[in-house]
Amino acid sequence: MQRCHRKNGEKAAKAAKAAKAATQAELSSALWRRAKATADAHRPLFARNLIRPSPLRFILILHHLVTVVTASSPIMSNLNVAAITERFGGYYNQVTSTKAGSAALAVFALYVIRKFFQRRKRIAARKAWSNPSREVAVITGGSGGIGMEVVKRLAAKGVKVAIFDLSPPKDSLLSKTVRFYKVDITDYDSVVEAGKSVESDLGPVTILVNNAGVANPGASILDFDPKKTKLTIDVNLLSHFYTLKVFLPHMIRHNHGHILSTASAGSFMMPAGGADYGATKAGLVALHETLQLELELLYQNRKGVLCSIAHPYWIRTPLLDTIFKPEALSKMIKPELVGERMVEQLLGGQGGSLYIPGWIGHLAWLRVLPHWLQHRIRIDATLDLQKSKHEARPNPPMP
Repeated sequence: MQRCHRKNGEKAAKAAKAAKAATQAELSSALWRRAKATADAHRPLFARNLIRPSPLRFILILHHLVTVVTASSPIMSNLNVAAITERFGGYYNQVTSTKAGSAALAVFALYVIRKFFQRRKRIAARKAWSNPSREVAVITGGSGGIGMEVVKRLAAKGVKVAIFDLSPPKDSLLSKTVRFYKVDITDYDSVVEAGKSVESDLGPVTILVNNAGVANPGASILDFDPKKTKLTIDVNLLSHFYTLKVFLPHMIRHNHGHILSTASAGSFMMPAGGADYGATKAGLVALHETLQLELELLYQNRKGVLCSIAHPYWIRTPLLDTIFKPEALSKMIKPELVGERMVEQLLGGQGGSLYIPGWIGHLAWLRVLPHWLQHRIRIDATLDLQKSKHEARPNPPMP
């Protein structure tokens, strides 16, 4: 008898378990159908608001998602919009009960809003630069060094490239979409003629990389050669005005373009013996900042014309081996790294300052320090970098 009762009990338990599973399956199926029907009913709203997102539309979508979930599940039935509002309202009151909490909440809200609009801006900017094959780039000083690395990487992305230089690059670099133009960028008329040739051969220029640069290393202010210093200023600074005057108007008219200037860490701190070079690179910072202002104030709603400036650390070249100490040379970077970062900036749809490596950006804070401390840092940097001991000299001769 006991065995029979035990078997009957086991059968009843199994039957109850099976019935419960069937009920749960039926309930889940019903809940799924109900949730799907609710979602289908709200689908036009979701689609309409997801096409052009905004903070208000985001709140509406979140509200309807909560409605769908709470309406579709008995477990969530008590967690309705009113309950959620009441719960978070309590948290809100606790946070805002003090001035510090209110200030922190306001800062956080501004941060979220700023990030939201920054993301929208980045998405729109990437779309504008999503087809590199439509772009035409002019690279000054593109036959070697950083310029050549930029040319290689832009060409690999499908960009049509015009090289402005005095000497041609390697033949392997040239193709139907990579052209060389012998241009003296210190001569405005030469730049104008080359610009016309580029537009005829490749199309209107949408990317301008002012990269050409020369240096007169080791020459003190009183030892400089006037001709060499004039060439340094003409190439490193004045040529930027020429290329901007030739290529910027088309970018403004079509609200699409990117201008990238190659400056230097010397824009912020230059060792002794590099006054002319440092002056040109510091001048590029002023030019870059003023260009941004004029694009916004004089040519309003031209958000599609981007401006960037690159500040690379010293590039390792044989010319510097006789000037810098071995420890300083070992920290110098290769042109390949700079070229890669510059191309990412050009095609990423964002303008701004580019520091290579990132710690170069901290040099900009040097000028907020007291003058005596700035001077001491510059002296130490000069002695650390250069081989010359900067010994005392007799009185300089009169000119």
